[in-house]
Amino acid sequence: PAAGHAAIPYSECAESIMTSFLSDPAQALDTSCTAEIGPARFITDAYMSPGVYRIAKLLQGDLVNTRVVSLGLIVLLMISAIIFWPGAWLVRIFRKRQSPMPALAGKACWLSAITSLLCLGFLLGLVLTIVRTAQDNPFLLGFGVPGKASSLFVLPWLATLGTIVLVVFTAIAWKNRWWSITGRVYYSLVNFACFGFVVWVTSLGLI
Repeated sequence: PAAGHAAIPYSECAESIMTSFLSDPAQALDTSCTAEIGPARFITDAYMSPGVYRIAKLLQGDLVNTRVVSLGLIVLLMISAIIFWPGAWLVRIFRKRQSPMPALAGKACWLSAITSLLCLGFLLGLVLTIVRTAQDNPFLLGFGVPGKASSLFVLPWLATLGTIVLVVFTAIAWKNRWWSITGRVYYSLVNFACFGFVVWVTSLGLI
């Protein structure tokens, strides 16, 4: 009752019946445990996304591969942006110093940090949702995630819009020489990381 394909791995009752049969195929099977099985559960509220299954498989597989390593580098760059630029802003406020960069350059830094935060927020939220869903109903991951997690998928779209603007800011930063060569290279790398993240989630079918 309340089971379908591949019942044995997910039902102690089905597993015990299988074990009894393999131990003695001629003996009558004790199926009394089936009376204790509750009704079937149907999924009526789900957010469909083929990318969820792909990333769930990625988490179960070999984590030392090109795709995962590249994502790790992207994440590190975005974390550095979230820490560095707001941190530098707080230090200037604490020391009561004016920003040496143009106003537009400051906004470009904040947008880079916010876009990085959106990317990381989506990634963390998605991983936590997948882990919780796997514990409650792993079959759902073949189709998507619980419907209550649907708002999470707004984040990569916002990150995509932010990344498009960051591409423009990167070109302006190099044209107007907002910072030193090192600063411009770092800013470009962070924005490239945001672009790479958008490409990554798009290739998985998450947006």
